[in-house]
Amino acid sequence: MLKKILGSMLILGLIGILVYNLGNFSSDKQEDNTNQDDLNGGMIVGENQKGVQVDEEAPNVGLKDLDGNDVNLEDFKGEKVFLNFWATWCGPCKKEMPELEKFHQKYQDDVKIVAVNLTKTEKKQTDVNQFIDKYEYTFPVLLDIDGKAQDIYKSVTVPTTYFIGTDGKVQVDKKLGPLTYDEMVSKMKELQ
Repeated sequence: MLKKILGSMLILGLIGILVYNLGNFSSDKQEDNTNQDDLNGGMIVGENQKGVQVDEEAPNVGLKDLDGNDVNLEDFKGEKVFLNFWATWCGPCKKEMPELEKFHQKYQDDVKIVAVNLTKTEKKQTDVNQFIDKYEYTFPVLLDIDGKAQDIYKSVTVPTTYFIGTDGKVQVDKKLGPLTYDEMVSKMKELQ
């Protein structure tokens, strides 16, 4: 019963976030008009929905990449990873993506960015590929088609980023909301 209630709350929260973001970010022209208040992301977190915490093993999850290949989070064990949850309809995510790309271009040998798209919340799965192609982002993008990764990580805020060290554990507090390039550099230096 509790699972049904929490599941319903999560779905209603996601619908609310979707409606809010669609209303505020319905066209590409509005992307550039986002004010500072819009950069905080949307968040609905229940008391028992804190997600993976610092010093906990990052749960493995198997997803598909944009080309349909199977990718597991454990494939990145031994590397520093920024595990970023995002969606194409999310205004703060759109502002963060160029920062992720800039960081990826400079530090891809030191930290792997793994961008998990909340595909279950997208209008169409093809929107993800079109978005990535349009802006020429080159970091790995995985598709959370059934919401499995979102459920495991309790990622109800978009964007949310987990910082995973070479030991496969979350080493730094997750970031709710968009990251700046400078924040990424700082978080990278905290990881071992």
